[in-house]
Amino acid sequence: GGLFRDFRNFVVNNLNIPRTSVLQRQSGHRVIFSVNSSDIPSRVEDFQTQIELVRQHVPAAKVESYEFKHLSLKEQIEIANEAAIFVTVCGGGAVTGMFLPSGASVILYYHERGGVRGGRHGNEATHTPAMLDWDLYNSITHLRVHWLPKVTMNEIQDQMSFVSLIRYELKLIESGELLR
Repeated sequence: GGLFRDFRNFVVNNLNIPRTSVLQRQSGHRVIFSVNSSDIPSRVEDFQTQIELVRQHVPAAKVESYEFKHLSLKEQIEIANEAAIFVTVCGGGAVTGMFLPSGASVILYYHERGGVRGGRHGNEATHTPAMLDWDLYNSITHLRVHWLPKVTMNEIQDQMSFVSLIRYELKLIESGELLR
């Protein structure tokens, strides 16, 4: 787990990006959405509903969205380095989230039936979860990781759970308990 934090810090230092803490915020914590982060149709998500929900129900949060595939590596890392929460779909640009500061949260929407045999160009559906990024994020110890199913992300109960999760994570970050 610590190896990923060390790698993150190595890259941040070598790009001359100042390392930050999720607690070093003068005003609202940043909630970053990685939108349309892939050219693979099942991984394209604009998160418009979730973005509006956070803006409506968590007004203190600074909500931003980016198409990371159009940004340089340094720009992606600078944005992640300043975020408190990173929301993305598995695959595509999800790896940018590993550059969040210690104590930040990442919310990954996974495909419950998106698995395929044969890798990226596989054409045989397994009808099982696509486990993209699973091992990576479950081994990153400096982040709080949450997995949510993509198939139900626009159902009312999932939307309200998402808002509650955002509120909870921001409250936990603001309490300072994570870094004690």
